[in-house]
Amino acid sequence: MKKVLSVLLAVLLVLSMAPVSLAATTEANNAANHLYELGLFAGTGAQPDGSPIFSLDNMPDRSQGITMLVALLGKSEEAKSGTWYTPFTDVPAWAKPAVGYAYTNKLTAGASPTKFGHGQPLTASQYLTFVLTALGYEQGTGKDFTWRNPFALSDKLGITGGRYTASSRFTRGDVAIVSNNALNAKMKNSTKTLLDALIESGAVKDPNPSPDPDPDPSPDPGTPTPAPSNDTAQKLAQYINANGQTDDSGRKAVASQVTDQFFSSITYDQTKNQLYFSGVYLDKDNTGGTATTIIYDIATKTFLNPVVFLFAASNEEYSMTANISPDTYLPTTTLTFTKYEGSTSIDPSAFQELANNTTRLAVASWAEHLSGIGFDLRDLGFAAFVNALNPGTSTPTPTSKPTPTTHPTPTAQPTPGAPSGNKGQQLAQYIRANGETDDSGETTIYYNYQGNGSAITTSISYNPKDNALWFFSMCEPTSDYATYILLQYNLAQNAFDSFTFFTYEDGIGRELKMAADLNPAAYTKNTTLSFRKLSGSYAISLAQANQLANRTTLLSVMAWALQLQKIGFSIADVGFTSFLASL
Repeated sequence: MKKVLSVLLAVLLVLSMAPVSLAATTEANNAANHLYELGLFAGTGAQPDGSPIFSLDNMPDRSQGITMLVALLGKSEEAKSGTWYTPFTDVPAWAKPAVGYAYTNKLTAGASPTKFGHGQPLTASQYLTFVLTALGYEQGTGKDFTWRNPFALSDKLGITGGRYTASSRFTRGDVAIVSNNALNAKMKNSTKTLLDALIESGAVKDPNPSPDPDPDPSPDPGTPTPAPSNDTAQKLAQYINANGQTDDSGRKAVASQVTDQFFSSITYDQTKNQLYFSGVYLDKDNTGGTATTIIYDIATKTFLNPVVFLFAASNEEYSMTANISPDTYLPTTTLTFTKYEGSTSIDPSAFQELANNTTRLAVASWAEHLSGIGFDLRDLGFAAFVNALNPGTSTPTPTSKPTPTTHPTPTAQPTPGAPSGNKGQQLAQYIRANGETDDSGETTIYYNYQGNGSAITTSISYNPKDNALWFFSMCEPTSDYATYILLQYNLAQNAFDSFTFFTYEDGIGRELKMAADLNPAAYTKNTTLSFRKLSGSYAISLAQANQLANRTTLLSVMAWALQLQKIGFSIADVGFTSFLASL
């Protein structure tokens, strides 16, 4: 059992980087290679053949981010040869040249009068603020952009294309993508691009840089060429050995991104001749998640009990196990999980639904993953489950993605009183027709609202992978902090998931995350929700945070109501049936 948990934790660690490493590897690699050829991006090491190692899945801190910005501007050598003064006491020696150059040239003011913020994760907002400032744009109230919301300007300039938010995970791959796109962005009050300016200054020697390199030349695994064996599991093991990535223990694994937040991983342990099937759900901000793992023994051609469920959040893990019968397991089957390891204060009954939802999604993800690489999960087990997802078919259809009916969150249930009409689908159609679509296929409409002393930016996004609408808002009451609200509307059920997420972010990117149960049908201007802490910390009490969370929720619903009204819908169409009457 310890072995299973070890593998499961490793899968969580690897897949915590998957939104970039799986979805944007080619784009990020192309961007990094292009910048490297221009001398504007450095690797973290070198391969035996001398080619650079970019470590695109790594999350940089602020010092690394400013160093990469100075490299983008072609000023690395100037920074290293200069003598600079900064008031910051937390900058290590290796970062002082870049931080000093950036501070002297007013590209950064630091996180406080005496701290730069070394060691703090670099956020999308912060790096975009660096880039936009380098392009000559001014940040601040009433100016070109604010550091909390640089996205409107960066989207307009073609740097980000709507792909980032304040809570987006931000890696070296994202730095490369943003930096590469910034080369073609116009400097403020000029027809010249950043690349034009770099060529004129001599920072870039080639006046006609070659286009982005071809996509990753490594062959697409595609449909495997079966080895001369009649055993599906052996063929799958051979396929993983030939096409998988090697982990620290020498095992090979293949992974697949099924939705924006759910991933499938299959690992082959050659020593034990076993396959580890894992399904992992990651929170939007990648601070936690859930996973289900089960072992397939190739020698006996059977899945081994038990199936293991893991819940991870705020540096804590809690695991449970359950016996499962793959031959009779259905999407409607409910397993009984019992505690294996973790906090003694947690009641296993509180995690039964979450464990079952994650397991259902995991099995569905394995079916799709295997189908996509030329295998059939039914040849190993779970035939009844796959047949239930694909009624009337003898083999899984690779292009028909199973749509699980539940979302792996502790309270992901349809809210009582939600509307039964098709207004949600009509809204999704409107967004698809009129919104801005990013590279992931998510389409968004935006709205800015000024009211009650606060500036609020709202968005409603249609996500085809999750078949859901995401209602998001960012509220800026003062220049010292910002708050955010996020709700998910499940189109299959015509209902909001019965929880709302709240985030409090201070001026240097520290976040406090909370959640509360929400019944939209009963929500009015006088409703007080009880928010509970999920992760993070800050120098405000939970009572103060609850007040901020409730105020932000009220302002957000008001802003969404106005946004929907302007496009011919009502907030009541998506379940807030009592809200307008309470105003």
